[in-house]
Amino acid sequence: MYIYPDPKTTDPKQRFWQRFFEMLPATLAWGTFIGLIVLSFFIPFQVAIFILIFYLYWLFKAVYLSVHLIVAYNQMKHDIPLDWKKKAQELPGFEDITHVVMFLTYDEEPEVLAQSIQSITKVEYPLDKFIVVVATEEREGKARQKKEDYLKKQFKGVFKDFIVTTHPDGIAGEMKVKGANATYAAKQITQYLEDKNIPFDKTIMSAFDSDTVAHPKYFAALTYEFLSSPNPHNHSYQPLPMYHNNIWDAPAFTRVVAISSSFWHMMESVRYDRMVTFSSHSMSFKTLVDVNYWPVNMISDDSVIYWKCVDYNNGDYDVIPIHIPVSLDAVQAHNPIQAFLNQYKQMQRWAWGIENLQLVYT
Repeated sequence: MYIYPDPKTTDPKQRFWQRFFEMLPATLAWGTFIGLIVLSFFIPFQVAIFILIFYLYWLFKAVYLSVHLIVAYNQMKHDIPLDWKKKAQELPGFEDITHVVMFLTYDEEPEVLAQSIQSITKVEYPLDKFIVVVATEEREGKARQKKEDYLKKQFKGVFKDFIVTTHPDGIAGEMKVKGANATYAAKQITQYLEDKNIPFDKTIMSAFDSDTVAHPKYFAALTYEFLSSPNPHNHSYQPLPMYHNNIWDAPAFTRVVAISSSFWHMMESVRYDRMVTFSSHSMSFKTLVDVNYWPVNMISDDSVIYWKCVDYNNGDYDVIPIHIPVSLDAVQAHNPIQAFLNQYKQMQRWAWGIENLQLVYT
């Protein structure tokens, strides 16, 4: 049984192991750098040998990752032109599939969300199979209602349904994290599907960041992978996140980081044994309900949901890469200093994925 980590636990043993694994990566990294400096005064020859081996390791690592990047690029070039809708329609159960696409938002401008939702209207897939959900936060204040009115005016009636949820502020046991909003919205959708007699096991949930622009072929490819799998409920489905929505508007520094991040996710997409869900991804709605949704007290909700599924299925769970891109925004700001700070905050949020370590080993 999966147990949420409790940062306020009074159990000394549990708290010790939680902190041990939370601190382990940083301790090893800083210990290596500081240790090399200190030890160079006492055993300089051994330290020099270690540094040479370390450099060689990263040389081979760079070659290794470059090969994976080329393989991923070729796979993407092969997959994008395919007629995924036709391939999916040839499989039994195509007409029964419903897509729930949830956009999670807090303080984003309605125009950003409108651009993302607009991409769903252009997909090569029947729009009457989509339930689009915009998950907002009560603490946005008056801006939240303006956002809802703006989006409903544009998209009400375009899909099977268009729903806006409002996550109440201050629910006991929750932190102010995206996972809390996602879980609240998903529970509302659970009730909605039950009322409409839409089966969970024929519903695919896609949890998207507010700036996610879907490729026209993504949902057709997703449906094909879901229907062609012997057990579709034991997989998450991961598109290629590409940070190029606004790539020519971003400062040069953040542009380089955005392209590097896109390359990294391409490389990861062909390292199947390492894949974990990241940012915008999809999964069976039945599985989401079975594992009791996203955690409400952790920052890294997009990756920890994978580990919850692994735990629930006793290890029989993995990620299927879909080599179709979804594009997101590169970090930008009004001046280079603010752009640098915003980029740091983004990387800091991503770095919080290390909190999954103590879940895996405790």
